[in-house]
Amino acid sequence: MSPLPPSLWTVLLVTLSGCAAVGPDYRPVAPDAPATWAGATAPAFRVTEQGASALALWWQRLNDPALTGLIEQAMQSNTDLRS
Repeated sequence: MSPLPPSLWTVLLVTLSGCAAVGPDYRPVAPDAPATWAGATAPAFRVTEQGASALALWWQRLNDPALTGLIEQAMQSNTDLRS
């Protein structure tokens, strides 16, 4: 059995030293978060019929022929409830 090389000892010691960062007196800090979300009450955008059709073809904006081919293949091979 050969001894461990110095580089492996270094990696092992650095890895184990990360375990010693938190002691027994550690107390997690509570985040400052509001009790309720006070966001906008109205939707930020509305999806029109034209926007919905563009959203259905989102992958075409990536200009990736392989992705387009895979999605087209999946759409042709996918069976739905009407089938």
